[in-house]
Amino acid sequence: MNVRIMNISVIFSILLLTMPGCSKDDETTGNSEISNVYVAGYEQNGGVNQAVIWQKGVAVNLGTAGKNSVAKAVFVSGKDVYVAGHESVSAEEGSNRQIKLWKNGKPVTITDGSKDAVVTDLYVAGNDVYILGNEFNGSLNVAKIWKNGTASALTDDTKEGIANAIAVSGGNVYVVGSEASNGMQIVKLWKNGVSEDLTDVVKSAEANALFVSNSDVYVAGEEQGNAKFWKKGKATIVASKIAKATGIHVSGNDVYVIFEQYNAETKKWQGKLWKNGQINNISDGTQDCQLTNIVVDDNTVYISGSESDGTLNNAKVWKNGIATNIGRQNAVALDITVAE
Repeated sequence: MNVRIMNISVIFSILLLTMPGCSKDDETTGNSEISNVYVAGYEQNGGVNQAVIWQKGVAVNLGTAGKNSVAKAVFVSGKDVYVAGHESVSAEEGSNRQIKLWKNGKPVTITDGSKDAVVTDLYVAGNDVYILGNEFNGSLNVAKIWKNGTASALTDDTKEGIANAIAVSGGNVYVVGSEASNGMQIVKLWKNGVSEDLTDVVKSAEANALFVSNSDVYVAGEEQGNAKFWKKGKATIVASKIAKATGIHVSGNDVYVIFEQYNAETKKWQGKLWKNGQINNISDGTQDCQLTNIVVDDNTVYISGSESDGTLNNAKVWKNGIATNIGRQNAVALDITVAE
């Protein structure tokens, strides 16, 4: 998702004042190294996952106590902070999830919970708020966009459809995801609701991230165990041997791709960064690493994600390759944006 710049002190003040139930127990110790960063994710509290937004490493809870919730995406526009996620309709295990939008900490319910629905991404363009997600119709998932609360389906009720990332540029709405066909997943790019296949039914593939730079559309994902990105429909292999690309950012002539690759020696997933063909390790491979998004701002590279020792997840932000733990307890970071 693209970066929006704003006055950070104004927004953080708004968040602390408007988020209900915020107390010293809801906050973690701040960190000046990531003072201009917002991260969406969740922390486990009493065995329940709770949606959280972190700023300066300080966590503010968004979800309802006792209900499982996840903050999946964060977007900053002007003086406003938007977070999209989903929350269980009840504390009962296996209950449906409903989509929620928090604007400056105030929740708005987008779906009614009669169908299980989850958020995958968020984009704000002017006065329009686009929430991307997937809704289960009783037999399969349908990829959907909620624009200002009104749903539009990208896939129909006959094939499993998944939408994972959205961007708005030049008045056009771009979405990437996948659709099932003959037992395979085909990568799809939708422009204003019209789909284009980026892969075929020969190899199963998935799209995880999207970036639009001028008129060029970049899609990052995985095809048959190879981390790839597509530009104008043409694929570039980032890494092979059990790897998947999870985020992409373009800055000038530089293309940055984050990916996870299975380390055969340690038998862990290792986080890595590809920049114009050069690869650097983000994690050391001793713990399973999940990288979820990348933002480049003023030549500084920020990456969100987490590492797991097999028991606990540690939410992290990597700034130019240096990791900072941001979670107070078992926590996962799912999205990141930068603000000033």
